Amino acid sequence: RFLLGGLCYAARTPGGLFAPILALGALTGGCVGGLGLHFFPELPVQPQTLSFLAMAALFAAIVRSPATGIILVSEMAGTTGYALPLMAACIGSECVAVALGSEPVYDSLRRRLTSSRP
Repeated sequence: RFLLGGLCYAARTPGGLFAPILALGALTGGCVGGLGLHFFPELPVQPQTLSFLAMAALFAAIVRSPATGIILVSEMAGTTGYALPLMAACIGSECVAVALGSEPVYDSLRRRLTSSRP
Protein backbone atom coordinates (compact mmCIF):
# COMPACT_ATOMS: atom_id res chain seq x y z
CA ARG A 1 0.00 0.00 0.00
CA PHE A 2 2.88 2.34 0.67
CA LEU A 3 4.17 1.87 -2.87
CA LEU A 4 0.66 2.35 -4.21
CA GLY A 5 0.51 5.75 -2.53
CA GLY A 6 3.73 6.80 -4.23
CA LEU A 7 2.48 5.59 -7.60
CA CYS A 8 -0.81 7.44 -7.16
CA TYR A 9 1.05 10.62 -6.24
CA ALA A 10 3.40 10.24 -9.20
CA ALA A 11 0.40 9.94 -11.52
CA ARG A 12 -0.58 13.49 -10.46
CA THR A 13 -4.19 12.62 -9.78
CA PRO A 14 -5.37 13.94 -6.41
CA GLY A 15 -8.21 11.43 -5.92
CA GLY A 16 -5.81 8.52 -6.19
CA LEU A 17 -4.17 9.34 -2.87
CA PHE A 18 -7.30 8.88 -0.80
CA ALA A 19 -7.50 5.07 -0.60
CA PRO A 20 -3.78 4.40 -0.02
CA ILE A 21 -3.71 6.87 2.87
CA LEU A 22 -6.62 5.15 4.57
CA ALA A 23 -5.26 1.67 3.87
CA LEU A 24 -1.81 2.52 5.21
CA GLY A 25 -3.31 4.08 8.33
CA ALA A 26 -5.55 1.08 8.98
CA LEU A 27 -2.66 -1.33 8.45
CA THR A 28 -0.36 0.59 10.78
CA GLY A 29 -2.99 0.90 13.51
CA GLY A 30 -3.90 -2.78 13.24
CA CYS A 31 -0.26 -3.83 13.48
CA VAL A 32 0.37 -1.62 16.50
CA GLY A 33 -2.80 -2.96 18.13
CA GLY A 34 -1.83 -6.56 17.41
CA LEU A 35 1.66 -6.04 18.79
CA GLY A 36 0.23 -4.32 21.84
CA LEU A 37 -2.04 -7.29 22.54
CA HIS A 38 0.84 -9.71 21.99
CA PHE A 39 3.18 -8.01 24.44
CA PHE A 40 0.56 -6.70 26.87
CA PRO A 41 -2.40 -9.11 26.77
CA GLU A 42 -4.01 -7.52 29.85
CA LEU A 43 -4.60 -4.20 28.06
CA PRO A 44 -8.21 -3.67 27.02
CA VAL A 45 -7.25 -2.47 23.53
CA GLN A 46 -8.93 -3.62 20.33
CA PRO A 47 -6.74 -3.63 17.20
CA GLN A 48 -9.80 -2.52 15.20
CA THR A 49 -10.11 0.61 17.33
CA LEU A 50 -6.47 1.48 16.76
CA SER A 51 -6.98 0.90 13.04
CA PHE A 52 -9.75 3.49 13.01
CA LEU A 53 -7.69 5.96 15.02
CA ALA A 54 -4.56 5.52 12.91
CA MET A 55 -6.56 5.81 9.69
CA ALA A 56 -8.05 9.14 10.76
CA ALA A 57 -4.78 10.43 12.23
CA LEU A 58 -2.77 9.66 9.10
CA PHE A 59 -5.44 11.22 6.91
CA ALA A 60 -5.51 14.36 9.07
CA ALA A 61 -1.72 14.67 9.06
CA ILE A 62 -1.29 14.19 5.32
CA VAL A 63 -4.35 16.04 4.01
CA ARG A 64 -4.55 18.51 6.92
CA SER A 65 -8.25 18.10 7.34
CA PRO A 66 -9.00 16.67 10.78
CA ALA A 67 -12.76 17.23 10.55
CA THR A 68 -12.93 15.26 7.31
CA GLY A 69 -10.89 12.45 8.87
CA ILE A 70 -13.18 12.29 11.89
CA ILE A 71 -16.35 12.25 9.81
CA LEU A 72 -14.97 9.76 7.30
CA VAL A 73 -13.85 7.24 9.89
CA SER A 74 -17.02 7.69 11.96
CA GLU A 75 -19.02 6.78 8.87
CA MET A 76 -16.78 3.80 8.16
CA ALA A 77 -17.06 2.58 11.77
CA GLY A 78 -20.81 3.06 11.75
CA THR A 79 -20.79 4.72 15.15
CA THR A 80 -19.97 8.02 16.77
CA GLY A 81 -18.61 6.21 19.83
CA TYR A 82 -15.06 6.90 18.69
CA ALA A 83 -15.63 10.63 18.27
CA LEU A 84 -13.55 11.84 21.23
CA PRO A 85 -10.53 9.57 20.58
CA LEU A 86 -10.74 10.43 16.87
CA MET A 87 -10.66 14.13 17.68
CA ALA A 88 -7.61 13.69 19.90
CA ALA A 89 -5.80 11.55 17.32
CA CYS A 90 -6.55 13.88 14.40
CA ILE A 91 -5.69 17.09 16.20
CA GLY A 92 -2.55 15.55 17.67
CA SER A 93 -1.37 14.26 14.31
CA GLU A 94 -2.02 17.60 12.64
CA CYS A 95 -0.05 19.39 15.37
CA VAL A 96 2.88 17.03 14.78
CA ALA A 97 2.69 17.60 11.01
CA VAL A 98 2.68 21.37 11.50
CA ALA A 99 5.55 21.18 13.98
CA LEU A 100 7.59 19.14 11.51
CA GLY A 101 6.87 21.69 8.78
CA SER A 102 5.31 19.30 6.30
CA GLU A 103 3.13 20.72 3.56
CA PRO A 104 -0.42 19.41 3.00
CA VAL A 105 -0.32 16.87 0.19
CA TYR A 106 -2.92 18.55 -1.98
CA ASP A 107 -1.12 21.90 -1.72
CA SER A 108 2.16 20.32 -2.80
CA LEU A 109 0.38 18.46 -5.61
CA ARG A 110 -1.27 21.69 -6.81
CA ARG A 111 2.06 23.53 -6.70
CA ARG A 112 3.73 20.71 -8.59
CA LEU A 113 1.03 20.64 -11.26
CA THR A 114 1.04 24.41 -11.79
CA SER A 115 4.83 24.68 -11.90
CA SER A 116 5.16 21.97 -14.56
CA ARG A 117 2.85 23.70 -17.05
CA PRO A 118 4.59 25.63 -19.83
